[in-house]
Amino acid sequence: MHAMMDAQDNVPHVQAKFKSTNQSLAVPDHPFSIPQSLDHEELNKLVNEIAGSDDKKELEFVINGELLRTSVGQHLKDRLISNETIVEIECIEKNAPPIPLDVMEHNDWVSCVSCHQKYILSGSYDNKVYMWSEGEQVAIMEGHSKPITDAKWVNDSIFVTSSQDQGIFVWKWSEHDQSASLVYCCKGHAQSVEQLAVSPSKSKFCSVSWDKLLKIWDCSVGDSVSDDVDPEISIKRRRTAGGCENKPATKVGSSEYMKTIMNMLLIVY
Repeated sequence: MHAMMDAQDNVPHVQAKFKSTNQSLAVPDHPFSIPQSLDHEELNKLVNEIAGSDDKKELEFVINGELLRTSVGQHLKDRLISNETIVEIECIEKNAPPIPLDVMEHNDWVSCVSCHQKYILSGSYDNKVYMWSEGEQVAIMEGHSKPITDAKWVNDSIFVTSSQDQGIFVWKWSEHDQSASLVYCCKGHAQSVEQLAVSPSKSKFCSVSWDKLLKIWDCSVGDSVSDDVDPEISIKRRRTAGGCENKPATKVGSSEYMKTIMNMLLIVY
């Protein structure tokens, strides 16, 4: 520690006080004069030496609620924090990287994931929606003609999907048959539907599109397939024949603005 300090005697210093909630990292409760040029790795080495632990720890450092990613001096300068005061630096032990339990392979980019109980929905750029359970593929839903953009569970048996084909599909999942039926297709957007969100009441959902429109849809579904969709019609034909009975409420604005409004609306609905 002293070698590190002595080597940088000619550079500006700052008074720093280290703190940690980790009981195994005992850092003294008094300020240290440290070189402002210390970066993350040098600070990590210094704190381990101060703590005197035989078990060297990989640490992250937080100053005023922000992770340190530059030198201490640069961090203070960028955030207009005075180097004349005692700077409090929180030491947090790094978490080990997560270890994947399983890998669910797709044929193209995965654009969205939605989980509910033991099932996982994933949408892909191959225009398909996949259902997974315990790492195994249990069903594939086809019907969209362009890449999937979002998928959301509504409840135990209903989920909705959106696509660059401008359509939104409402599906009914049968756990007994391990299959999904297309209930109806919601139309109204003139460009790719970018995102979906389901209301807390589970009775409505919002969609936002690159056409700068936000639409609120009723997603109530009975015990059987809607009269709007003939069960004998193929998936491809359902895309053009199906439709929602209710007309959606529509808001207008930019895409980023509509995402914000969508989140606000879901609190109300």
